[in-house]
Amino acid sequence: MTRVDVEPSDSLDDLRRKASMVRPSPRQVAWQRQELTAFVHFGPNTFTDLEWGTGVDDPAVFDPSALDCSQWVRTLVSAGFKSVILTAKHHDGFCLWPSRYLPHTVAASPYRGDVVGSLASACQEHGLGLGFYLSPADLYQEKADGGYYGNGSPVVSSEIPSLSSTSHCHGSGTKWTTTTGSTSTSCTNC
Repeated sequence: MTRVDVEPSDSLDDLRRKASMVRPSPRQVAWQRQELTAFVHFGPNTFTDLEWGTGVDDPAVFDPSALDCSQWVRTLVSAGFKSVILTAKHHDGFCLWPSRYLPHTVAASPYRGDVVGSLASACQEHGLGLGFYLSPADLYQEKADGGYYGNGSPVVSSEIPSLSSTSHCHGSGTKWTTTTGSTSTSCTNC
């Protein structure tokens, strides 16, 4: 990306000229050339018909009896999509992968599969790019009795290993977060 410095004394014409000099980085160009990226939001809300999850929804509501991530991927590829971003954990705190660090996951549901792993395998098989959205908000941790803060205790520092180091990342993953805006980090340890 071309860096262009803007000074407080720049005139409107200076600003226009400088703005016309800005060029995207190769990474930004590659992202734009993908043209179509699907954003899939799938989780307990799919089964509760609620706009917003509460964080204390019973994991038993998550029971996709005929989940076929390969079908999702084949449909996206045939429609011309180049990648898919899965909401792997939304603000309700429910994780679409089993985790030894958290109880509010697919492992506590009747499904007991791994949506993240299944989608990653299907994407690899069909050549579709894969990214994840992980919400920094977590109502389960805040409101549930088993959550870090559900018992009224003060906030303490804690660290949970990233998705790419504890789950299934098959070399094409991108992790997305909205802690300070939308940023991406390549999944290099996969």
